[in-house]
This record gives sequence, structure tokens and C-alpha cells, in this order.
Amino acid sequence: MPQLFVLRSPQSVLGAGVLACIACLLSDFALAGAWTLPVGKSQAIVTLSGYRSTRLHDNNGDSRAQPTYEQLEQNIYVQHGLRDWLTLGGSLYLDAVRQEQPAGGSDGNMGVADSEWFAVARVHQQGAWVASLRPFVRLPRLLTAEDTPAIGSSHVDLGLEILNGWGFDAWGQHHYIDTALGYRYRDGSARDQLTFQATAGLRVLPRVTLLPQLFLTYRTGNFSTPSFTQSPRDDYNLIKLQGSALYHWDERTAFQFGVFDHVDGRNTGTGSGVILGVWRNF
Repeated sequence: MPQLFVLRSPQSVLGAGVLACIACLLSDFALAGAWTLPVGKSQAIVTLSGYRSTRLHDNNGDSRAQPTYEQLEQNIYVQHGLRDWLTLGGSLYLDAVRQEQPAGGSDGNMGVADSEWFAVARVHQQGAWVASLRPFVRLPRLLTAEDTPAIGSSHVDLGLEILNGWGFDAWGQHHYIDTALGYRYRDGSARDQLTFQATAGLRVLPRVTLLPQLFLTYRTGNFSTPSFTQSPRDDYNLIKLQGSALYHWDERTAFQFGVFDHVDGRNTGTGSGVILGVWRNF
């Protein structure tokens, strides 16, 4: 069993995140959402998140204790403007997880988790409002050191999101609102999912943008997994809130600092964490 990190406090995650961001400065900035990129332009975001959970919501939505679960995840997200109306991109997850055992000790795992490949196709634009479609495919994990705790999934997911974006000016700054309503087909025994995301980009200072975000995931039909297993293939509902700030270092680079919380759900862990990232246009 590999010896893994131990996330004892948000400060330990913060220190690891700063080191990861420094190492990834060549990667990195995007506020695309429903908007497609200009032809020939690219964007990348490298984020590091630390998550810790000591409770879960069961299939009835009741909260109860569980052995401590910790996850450190790095996400590498890139996209490129192929046509004025079409952007192509991909996302890769690198995970390290640890879970304590009731009888003592802990299990750990690390590896290259799922990858997701997508296209953003603009279908309508009128003034400051834009609508796009985002078809995607999520491929199974590429590499895992152990079987448990689970990392990524062993099945292919297919999905489609309807994206809407609206930009506006207020208080001398430019702001935006971006939403995504989606359906995810999950191969295998897991139930399909309905998803919704909403993001507000509020430029409160010339160099600072606040990003309050809401993420909703709902399983369809009766659940196929009767109990919580910590696996990404579980059937679950989840309400997640995230708040972060972008500091615009220059016109091409920004740094992200934020926190998130799993506030409610069914058959899912209840925890919180921090996120750090480097965003870049090139």
C-alpha cells in the first residue's frame, strides 16, 4: 500500500496548493463557459483541490458519521478555438485519496483518473447573450495503484449540456452570469444524471473577480447502489457550493483561491475543501 499525504488541516492543503501552482505556471486562464474562443487562441486552467469528509448523507438524505476520507486532486483543463463558433477541449484528473478504517489504520490510493473531452458549439448570439451546446465524453481512469479507495470510474460517460451566458456592465466594471444544464448517460449499472451549474463572475476591483458557484447533481430513477461506497460510480444526489476569487496578475494570467462545501445530498460524502489554481490565455 503506498504511503500517502495526510490532510490534517486546510493549512496543509494550502501549502501543497501553492507549491503546485508555482510548478504549473506554464500551464493555465479562462472564463469561456458558453462563449467560444477566438480562432487560434487557447486557454488552460490548472487547479489543485483538497477535500476532507467525516460525514455522509445516506440514501434517505440523513447525515451520519463515516471514517475520515481525504482527497487531493489536480485537474488540467485546456481548450482551443478551432472556429469562430467552435471550441475544442479536454480535462484530465490526477488523484490521491486516503480513508481511515474503523478498526484502525487507513487505505490509500493514487493514480490518473478520468479524462473528459468536449466541444463548445455556439448556436445563437444576440447582444450580450450567447447560447451554446457542449457535447462531451468522459473516458475511464487510466491508472490506479490500488483498488480502494476508488479513483475515477471504469465506464464511459456521454453527455450534453445547454450553456447560456450573459455579460453586463455595472459599477464601472464588466460582469457575467453563466449557466449549464446537462444530461449525463452513464454506461454500466449506474443511473444517468441530471446536472446544473451556475456561475457569477463579479469584477469587484480592476484586478479581482469573485466567482460564487452552484453545482447540482441528481440521479435518475431508482438507485442501483444500495449503500455509500465512496466510489464515483455510486448513484447520488449532491448540492455543492463554491466561492473563489481570481486575482488578475496581467492580461493573460490569473490566480484562483477558493473554498467549497458539499451542503446536502443522498448517498454521498459531506465535506469541504479548498481550491487553488492558475489560469492563463495563450
